[in-house]
Amino acid sequence: MADLTAPATSTGSGTATRAACLQRLATALCGYADLAVTVRADGPAPCLAVRNTAIPALSETITISASGANLTYAWSWGERIADASRPDHAALAIAYVLSARGAGFSQ
Repeated sequence: MADLTAPATSTGSGTATRAACLQRLATALCGYADLAVTVRADGPAPCLAVRNTAIPALSETITISASGANLTYAWSWGERIADASRPDHAALAIAYVLSARGAGFSQ
């Protein structure tokens, strides 16, 4: 199992470091049954594609960026989700937003 609390600093902000942080987030998201996760580590800007399997329109691309000395997970529009050292916190926020309840769908 991946170390979900490993520090993620911008001093190691290369593509490999960012991809590793996204992989830790993907691992944390595996605990949410209704989400499908794909790590896209190829190219200069690795990202994570996440979608709700029950409602495919609920999908998001998660990126990772430098914020001062740390790396942070961010929504596709650039808003910060959580520090990359806390993939569990980011996973909870992403799971909520991509849930039917979080998106405002009645159940």
